Amino acid sequence: MHLTVIAKEPRPGFVKTRLCPPCSPRQAADIAAAALLDTLDAVDRVVESTTRTGPGAALEPVLLFDGEAAAWARPEHRVVAQRGDGLAARLGNAFDELGPGLIVGMEAPFAVPALGGWLVTGRDEAREVLAPRARTTVEARENLVRASLGSMMLT
Repeated sequence: MHLTVIAKEPRPGFVKTRLCPPCSPRQAADIAAAALLDTLDAVDRVVESTTRTGPGAALEPVLLFDGEAAAWARPEHRVVAQRGDGLAARLGNAFDELGPGLIVGMEAPFAVPALGGWLVTGRDEAREVLAPRARTTVEARENLVRASLGSMMLT
């Protein structure tokens, strides 16, 4: 089971462009960098806490990245390149490659502790709540992409 952060490389003009103005492209990239680091820290804490609960509960930390990952990747995180046009395609391709797990946005450190713990204990119940009428995994993903506003994805 993976706990994945989907992120773009925090470089000026590439991320958080809707913040410009009032921010400069450099300021927007700095905001993105801080958010990404906070989210990766939150993932590390959740992975560490679930590793202590037993081998069946272990989560694999993954960075699903668009850009040059060397400066952002951590040794314990698997780095997977984003593939596809648009968010739905990138998420679908990631789940095809990674299997069941959770993908959170790079600016969601607040969501990681609760969702990571839930991932270990009850993902089937949450899928039923979030995508109850989905007939296929692909349809569930599409429904969740529309509902999530880019903040989280489940499979």
